Amino acid sequence: MLVCLLGVFIGLAHGVAQLVLRGEAELPFGPSLCLAAFVVVVGWRFVWERTAGFFEHPLDMAAVVVAVISLTGLTLWGWHRLRRFSAS
Repeated sequence: MLVCLLGVFIGLAHGVAQLVLRGEAELPFGPSLCLAAFVVVVGWRFVWERTAGFFEHPLDMAAVVVAVISLTGLTLWGWHRLRRFSAS
């Protein structure tokens, strides 16, 4: 869950940087997901200390799932708008 959530933000930053610097409008999620997994594994203690509370209660966990899905959808929508804007 943490990797997916972090991967969305890394993918968005990487995609926007790629669009601005190179003019490429592809959204590479695989590398972003790998980088997010690396960050979570290497920084596990730091990450877990700040997020453990979300995993203690089922409703908090459901909120994290909804946040991941919503932020992924929002990122894809924003990316679609950026691509359309950059093509104009």
